[in-house]
Amino acid sequence: MTVEAFMRVNFRDGETMDSDSNAGALTAELEEDVGGVGDSLYAADTDLEEEEEVDPRVGDALNELNESMTECNAMENELQRARWERTRARETAKERLDAVSKKLSSSVRTAVPVFHKRALAQLYQVRSIEALRAYEAAHDAHERAKRRNDELEVELMASSGKFNVELMEACAEAMREVADTAAVKTRATEVHERNTRRAVEATAEAAGLERDRHTAVKRALPFFNAKATGERECADADDRVSELKLAVRQAKARYDAALRALNEISEEVHARREARKAARHGESIDDSAEPKPP
Repeated sequence: MTVEAFMRVNFRDGETMDSDSNAGALTAELEEDVGGVGDSLYAADTDLEEEEEVDPRVGDALNELNESMTECNAMENELQRARWERTRARETAKERLDAVSKKLSSSVRTAVPVFHKRALAQLYQVRSIEALRAYEAAHDAHERAKRRNDELEVELMASSGKFNVELMEACAEAMREVADTAAVKTRATEVHERNTRRAVEATAEAAGLERDRHTAVKRALPFFNAKATGERECADADDRVSELKLAVRQAKARYDAALRALNEISEEVHARREARKAARHGESIDDSAEPKPP
């Protein structure tokens, strides 16, 4: 069994871990195992007649292994807490919304069309802004493509009619880039104008609906505020869980790399010891084969 196989740990997912104390016990167990590995596999070889120094890389490798192991456990614990907090955020948001909904159910039903149109207006506005940014990026790319195309055309004209395949291909590619970026500009302009128009229309419709439902909208506002708050909190909790999942993967990658490095050192040390033992054994055979003086 290799050091890597002996030391590998299957870290449990944060949702299945019982408690933070389990992770702490796992850390203590691993630290004890790592210490044993360092003491046994990388200690000086007492089988040799001459003293052997411990490979100086071993200390750094063991430190890296310990640090990565600690990081793995810390990230697992944080992920577990983040999942619990996400579940709690969802439950709290639902409870908050249900409590408000029971009191304002009639007003909420009446006000839904108004808030729906407001949400649509906001969505169209966001899309319009995104299209505007896409247009700006496409415009810059289009200008660069045109400059590049002009430069290549000048270079092609200066070649005095000589057949240059690479230059002609570069010119063709530049022309395609000019056409493609122009098409993106056109599409972005259309999307921007369409969503701007829809945002204005939705805003006007919301205002018209609100005139007939002013009282219901005012009474239902706490419900929609609670809904927006809950959605935002749940989204933040989801983002935190995703962030920690990535951190856990990175920590495990570091841990695996540390195990591989330690195993490589182990194999090198073992090979070096075997070579020295073989050399010593060969010298013993040579000494015994020499004829004794009369």
